[in-house]
Amino acid sequence: MIKTKKFWITLFVLLIINFMLFWAEKVIFLKNSSLRFREMFQIALSFFPKNYENLTKAELGTLSNRFKIDFTIVNSTGDIVLTTEEKFNYEKYNISLNNKNYLENSKNKSQNYKDQEKQNYIISPQKLQMLLFSKDEELQYSYDPELIDKNYFIWKKHHNYLVRGSFKDNGKFVRYDFFIFFNIVMLLFIFYLFQQKEYQIISDRDETLNESQSSVDDYITSIFQNIDMAVLILEKPDFTIAYFNSKLIEYFQLVGKKGDYYKLAFLNEVLIQQITKVISGNLDSREFEIDEKIYLLSYTEIQNHSFFIFNDITELKQNEIMKRRYIDAISHELKTPLTNILLYSEKLEDQLSGQAAIDNQKVYQNGEALKKLINDILHLSKLDSPNMQMNVVKIDLRQIFIEIMRELSMLMDQTGVDLELLVKNGNIINGDRDLLYKALRNLVENGVKYNKPEGIVKIEAIKESDMIQIKISDNGLGIPEKDLRYIFDRFYRVDQSRTKGVGVKDGTGLGLSIVKHVIHLHKGVIHVESKVDVGTTFTIKLPCS
Repeated sequence: MIKTKKFWITLFVLLIINFMLFWAEKVIFLKNSSLRFREMFQIALSFFPKNYENLTKAELGTLSNRFKIDFTIVNSTGDIVLTTEEKFNYEKYNISLNNKNYLENSKNKSQNYKDQEKQNYIISPQKLQMLLFSKDEELQYSYDPELIDKNYFIWKKHHNYLVRGSFKDNGKFVRYDFFIFFNIVMLLFIFYLFQQKEYQIISDRDETLNESQSSVDDYITSIFQNIDMAVLILEKPDFTIAYFNSKLIEYFQLVGKKGDYYKLAFLNEVLIQQITKVISGNLDSREFEIDEKIYLLSYTEIQNHSFFIFNDITELKQNEIMKRRYIDAISHELKTPLTNILLYSEKLEDQLSGQAAIDNQKVYQNGEALKKLINDILHLSKLDSPNMQMNVVKIDLRQIFIEIMRELSMLMDQTGVDLELLVKNGNIINGDRDLLYKALRNLVENGVKYNKPEGIVKIEAIKESDMIQIKISDNGLGIPEKDLRYIFDRFYRVDQSRTKGVGVKDGTGLGLSIVKHVIHLHKGVIHVESKVDVGTTFTIKLPCS
């Protein structure tokens, strides 16, 4: 809908023009309306039959509607034969005309129309007889002298009859058809102009949008061309090439162009296999190797396009391998002297007394802590290794938790914490038993260590569709909210001041990181919820066997 200010101004101007034309019609055209009406009346009479006795009321009505004129036909005796004036009771008029008493009374009355009775609607009987016997063939007579410019009627002798014509329904002889036609044309013209204007605005807007879109496309293309990653965009459903940057040509052997099917555009079979696996949804790993280069594949879909981004992570992987080798070498090199230190400390335990014995005990405890740290580092390094292989077997969760409870029975006695096992038989999963045992033992042990005296650690396992949900919850110290997001990070430890007085030795900060790695290796997820002084709940979801 058009809502511009100019449009409403134009409509206002159009109303003024209509008013001016209406005034011109009234002042100019109506001056000649009497003449024009006489011409129309004369034309209408030419359609009348010579013998008015053959004229029916229906035929007279048709002529009346055709020429917009009301007709009244009077015979030589003064009786009204036919009329189309609905409001006039001509039967009553005929009775009055033939009433001698009425005629006598009428002669004594004034000839002024205002003194005549209302029933003499068309003309007084005396005036009618004057017209019938008059020598004039035509006599114009006004119904009301005050309306002489607005309401005309005319009497005319025609075939021994007197015919009266007047504007139908007292309507004015005004060219309303002209006004209607004029307004329709003007409105259509105005709408056309404004529509053209809107089309122009829309066209300009589209052109601006196209320019903006072109600028955005150029900007995006510039970004893709300058990033240090290969970009490939395929158009569905045929998976033809929609876009690729120069880095893709540098990384892989590309022989095609835009519009080609992707399998025909690459010579490297490994890359084709990776893209095909992504499209089919069968991709196991996002990392792949081509010509001693390792790439990380990222994939997303936007509307009818598939976006592939290839990142060269060869250097990153080499650094990880070197770091892992360095950690393994240092850890192994530390284990030998540390083992000797612990052996010497055990031998000196029986030979020392007093303060020396106390100092030797501290040496032994710190050595054990260092040994645990080295073992955790080596274990985590093993889990990070791409060559890591799991010994997958069927595992009964209830049985594995029973073994954990037996192993932690001494710690439970020391802390006064009870374990509540709510795991039924039949909860079977596939996995590496040793890895899962260590991970689950770590969570249960933490629930015992970081609990309150006489607290409870509850273990539950529930089967949900193709997953088994394991919950290990306690009502102990809890973990501050600010630490929750970091507890699975390596070497991260919660504020040690919270564990003072509960008999907990300092941990390595690697336990929960190892747990997360083990769960991910088994294609599971782990989540933690905790509240200070209320307790902590670890939730694990693992695939069923």
